[in-house]
Amino acid sequence: MSRDLRGTGIASALENYFDSICIGNDGDSEIKKLQLSDSGILSYDVQIRHRQVTTIHIPFNGNKNIITYSLTTHATGDINPRNPDPNKLHFGVDTPFGTVTVNLTELMQVIATMI
Repeated sequence: MSRDLRGTGIASALENYFDSICIGNDGDSEIKKLQLSDSGILSYDVQIRHRQVTTIHIPFNGNKNIITYSLTTHATGDINPRNPDPNKLHFGVDTPFGTVTVNLTELMQVIATMI
């Protein structure tokens, strides 16, 4: 049996971290799955959206929003926050401008104290 952790402080910490790597003025992240198993394994699926919206003024027609770029990707995994596998703490997340390396080391230390 696993516990759904969406809506908890752990979810907020994870979402805040991934929000910080989103690119663009309308980029954000959303926790799609966050479960803790009885054996202490944290399973996650975070949707990451990189998005830039530009507002232009059109004479006699008002303002119009133009999406300059939009890319949605997911970060998924299974990890034990109390004893994490070092190979699962670093991975790449695609952005419109290449790949960003994610380091979950400090975040897992914080989450381990919350479990």
